[in-house]
Amino acid sequence: AQRLLYTSHETPMLTTAIFSARPATPALASSARLAAVAVASYSDLAHPRQTSRSAASCGRRAALLSLLLLSAPTRPAGASSPASFAQMAQAAFAAFERADYLESERLWRAATEQHPKEGLGWANLAVALIINASDKMTLGVLPTGEPLQRLEEALSATERAEALGAADGILLNSRGNALGLLQRWGEARAAYAAATTLSPRDFESIPRSNEALALMQLEEPAQAEALVRRIMRRDPNFVDAFALLAAVRWMQGDP
Repeated sequence: AQRLLYTSHETPMLTTAIFSARPATPALASSARLAAVAVASYSDLAHPRQTSRSAASCGRRAALLSLLLLSAPTRPAGASSPASFAQMAQAAFAAFERADYLESERLWRAATEQHPKEGLGWANLAVALIINASDKMTLGVLPTGEPLQRLEEALSATERAEALGAADGILLNSRGNALGLLQRWGEARAAYAAATTLSPRDFESIPRSNEALALMQLEEPAQAEALVRRIMRRDPNFVDAFALLAAVRWMQGDP
């Protein structure tokens, strides 16, 4: 399957979102790594208090650790034209690829308005909303105004997607991202834990690492360290885990 990689260099972690132009299948999900390994900035993560433990390194990073799959899901009888939805999805995908996230958000919103029964549209709208909200946030400050509205809309979009049967680890990870940016860390942790449960082996390190970050925000470094060490055992090539371990050990007084 064709995969186009998006990376952000604006965060403590270099994060990724991967897109597929072909229908997603269980075989594809289980046989290919859906998330590229992110390279950590140890200086930022090793000093979380200096980068505002409220929302900076955790919230902004988590907002972009999202996966969009532009697939063609099975539709019930009487559903909207596959070609019409596919065309709208392609346009939204193209906007995202050229880093026009506001346009991508607009196009995904138009797709959900025209095809409200497409769970994929709602799921991808949520991701675009989260990215655009994070771009207008002040690190360490609770969002208000437009960013707050976008994050609330993103949560509603994930609920619509779930109601339409699109619930999976990717969707729940996006929900955790929105909750994290809202500094609702207990709920974010629960969303990430649920995302890990529903994720294939090749994706589970991302929501599990996000759960560890949420635990750090909740000042539960021992639990966070246990999760990080589990990631390192199960996925030794996931280099984020080494940065997380440095951060959590620093929180516990290990220089």
